[in-house]
Amino acid sequence: MPKKTWSDKDLAYIERVAGKVPMPVMAAAINKSVSAVTGKAHSLGLKLKVSEIIFNKYWPDYAHKDRTDEAS
Repeated sequence: MPKKTWSDKDLAYIERVAGKVPMPVMAAAINKSVSAVTGKAHSLGLKLKVSEIIFNKYWPDYAHKDRTDEAS
């Protein structure tokens, strides 16, 4: 299976929402796997961990789930 390329739009989205949006939401928005988005974000030097305040305010459905897939 060939690797999917990253469009400028995908990269701009990741840079814009990293640390503000839960990983599953980010991945679904650009049709990539969570691991692909995590890897790309790390290669770009982005922090992905969403603060508890943001989680509770904007993402209550994700706030109480296991957040082990969130990178620091």
